[in-house]
Amino acid sequence: MGANIVKDFFAGIRDIVGGRPAAYEQELMKARNIALKEIE
Repeated sequence: MGANIVKDFFAGIRDIVGGRPAAYEQELMKARNIALKEIE
């Protein structure tokens, strides 16, 4: 799973300003779902 440069840039800005970067949350959810399916 990976994020692109634009997502990285905006996630960094959001970290400074405060809040949760939605792009990374979505990628982490995808990774979690894939991992759980692999375990099954």
